[in-house]
Amino acid sequence: MVCSKQDSKRKLQEILESLKSIVSTNQLQKKVSSQAQEIQRYLFKLNQKSVKIKHHNICKTFKGIL
Repeated sequence: MVCSKQDSKRKLQEILESLKSIVSTNQLQKKVSSQAQEIQRYLFKLNQKSVKIKHHNICKTFKGIL
């Protein structure tokens, strides 16, 4: 089985394109993962603030009753 130079070049080009696709997919996954972590941190902070506000409102309510 003899491969021509053109066949080899074409095959290498296909492999290169495939590798580029894998790398860009990997970078995209990292970016999405990073953004997801950022959203989780934001939601956690938001939840903490919400708990503080609820606690504050409960305290005000009880002071009004007592």
